[in-house]
Amino acid sequence: MKSTLLAILVLISLNVMGQDSICVNADPADSLVVYTPEFKFKRGIYLTYEDFKNNSPLPLSAVKTDLDSNSVHFFKDLLSHKKIYIYDNGQLRLLKNTEYWGYSDGRRVYCNSYGRFSRLDIIGSICFFVKISPMLDLNDAFYSHAYTNITRKNMMDPGRKTQADKYIMNFENGEVFLLNKKQLVSLLSKDAELLNDYNKYKGKKDVKTFMFIMKYNQKHPISFLK
Repeated sequence: MKSTLLAILVLISLNVMGQDSICVNADPADSLVVYTPEFKFKRGIYLTYEDFKNNSPLPLSAVKTDLDSNSVHFFKDLLSHKKIYIYDNGQLRLLKNTEYWGYSDGRRVYCNSYGRFSRLDIIGSICFFVKISPMLDLNDAFYSHAYTNITRKNMMDPGRKTQADKYIMNFENGEVFLLNKKQLVSLLSKDAELLNDYNKYKGKKDVKTFMFIMKYNQKHPISFLK
């Protein structure tokens, strides 16, 4: 586990340094800018995946709340509720916490999975995040072997452990996959040269995985609206 985290941190830092040299070009027609880790997202709630892609969240002014929107705990406090109310065309509308894609606090982006929020640790043509969820056991109705061995105490239910599963997301269409070799190769296959390098590379699995996610993202940069 420690080696995996170290690999992620090292490769993310290399990605930051590598992207510093990327020229951020603005197109006057649509104000698109190439994404770098310094990009500032608009604060708000993404009702759909397209809202995230277009950097166009529901503004906080459209959310009915008495919470201080300037607080660093604003989103955590707001979204801890199972439902919130928003203004939609002048009408107050109920929004359950499973009915929107995610949110941004201006610095980071969080995607929603059945009311649980995961930070996008890597944003690019291939996004990466870790989803924490209650650990299933043999007595659960839908048991799966596709889990990691990462466990920690669930603060909401100290008697039950949680599991951390790694996911990748195709930025082009928002499709999410459990991170494994098959799914990663499927995305890398869009770049024959890079896929060839991936197949030839010999090294630790975790280092190799994140190295080629970074390489792919550097070769295929994404853009957001200002």
